[in-house]
Amino acid sequence: MPSFGDGGVERMMVNIAFGLTEVGVKVDFIVNQQGAPYLSNLIGLVNFITPPSNRDQELPWLIQYLNSSQPDVMMSVKDLADFTAIDAKKASNANTKIIVRTGTALLSRFGHRGTNFLKRWLRSRELKRYYQQADGHIAVAIGTQKELHELIQIPEKDIIVIKNPVITPSLLELQHETIDHPWFAPSDMPLIMGMGGFRVQKDFATLINAFALLRRTRPCRLILLGQGRKEKRLIKLCQQLGIEGDVLFPGFSDNPYPWLKRADLFVLSSLWEGSPNVLTEALALG
Repeated sequence: MPSFGDGGVERMMVNIAFGLTEVGVKVDFIVNQQGAPYLSNLIGLVNFITPPSNRDQELPWLIQYLNSSQPDVMMSVKDLADFTAIDAKKASNANTKIIVRTGTALLSRFGHRGTNFLKRWLRSRELKRYYQQADGHIAVAIGTQKELHELIQIPEKDIIVIKNPVITPSLLELQHETIDHPWFAPSDMPLIMGMGGFRVQKDFATLINAFALLRRTRPCRLILLGQGRKEKRLIKLCQQLGIEGDVLFPGFSDNPYPWLKRADLFVLSSLWEGSPNVLTEALALG
């Protein structure tokens, strides 16, 4: 992962790397932003390797890495990283198997970004051209597998469904941490929660508007745990609706589990997902 944010994909890659080390697999974790969330869980367990920050240098650097390290398998996530990994393998003398892991609903994502047929055709053609060169494919859900088959025309039998490693021993332990906030004191006020990056995909604006309608009939509170470019716009929407006193934006937390555990209701408002980790976490935490 050349870039590393605070989303579910990043958390799952950390969980996968951790699980591999537990069964004795040596892991090189190629990632920028080594101080990013979740990575501290892997210190001393994996070999962190920092790629060049200049995108133009990524491909020649990765070719050199493959030639010198000769890893047995390289797993990539997200489109650009997938393309770079496949190009690097072709240009190297390594026998590395390139495994592409698809964690989102491709058709829904492309459809939202615009219904322009030409753009969608060009994008799907690019994905098809690259993905058919991969040595293997992992989909995080059956729906993701079917969409990948339909869009890229890879036989379903060649796409292995491996669900996200969401429920871990650390999750069950971290849920017990305390949160010092008055909203978590004993109360009859229902607490609703949304969680994720503040971007188009998560569609928190719809959740905020729905919450405003609910408040007309009963008192309740809303917590939106996360961060992102649209935070100011979401705060402004709350102000326009007159509900800012009952909506909390606590920011990003690398341990969201106590928040999920204490909420009365979790809402997934996403426009598209592959296998929403946070929904699985919310169900596990009751």
